[in-house]
Amino acid sequence: METRIAMLGGGIGSAAMLFSQAGRWSSGKKGQHFREERPLRAVSFHYGQRNAKAQLEAAKNMAEALEVPWSKIKLPNLVGSGLPGEPVPGLHIATSSVAGNLVHRSGGGEVIYGFVEDDQDRVPECHPSFLGPLTRALQLGGLEAHLSAPHVAFRKAQLLKIYWEHPRFQEAVRLSYSCAVGKVFPCGKCSSCNERRSAFMEAKILDPDLGRG
Repeated sequence: METRIAMLGGGIGSAAMLFSQAGRWSSGKKGQHFREERPLRAVSFHYGQRNAKAQLEAAKNMAEALEVPWSKIKLPNLVGSGLPGEPVPGLHIATSSVAGNLVHRSGGGEVIYGFVEDDQDRVPECHPSFLGPLTRALQLGGLEAHLSAPHVAFRKAQLLKIYWEHPRFQEAVRLSYSCAVGKVFPCGKCSSCNERRSAFMEAKILDPDLGRG
């Protein structure tokens, strides 16, 4: 049977993606559901990121709150610049190959990312043009899998506004973690903390857990 795998980080984009997929909430038509019968599971990756402990804990907690089965996959340490918040080149190429294999083994299906418009300048792999070619590469490699990013044309602030009326989304966001440094109390200064703060300010919504950045 075809399945869906949600690629779960720890931030707002991941919270919105998992909430919408778990509850089949449409982002295009507020308050309406989309039809979906394929089972959903969430996967997070440890690849040597500085904030791994906090990010993975947040991902696990969000999945549990939304009643989605969750698992962690350990990859070899992947090299970036080493600076907090700087992207790891090729990260999503690596993770999509692993997740594509998982859905293939389950009979095929969909690998779903929480990419948002805010990320595209900083992380080229979050751009919509990334999804089609990589899906074709996976399929040419024999995997019955395709990639999607339902919120790729939305900013984080827009997603906060669309879904905020739902208490379960608010809980997922409260459990999320956005700091790239990875301390228990987010630094409030890195690019990820700044982006989270800007999203809440634009949405005119109070961050439910200001202590987490």
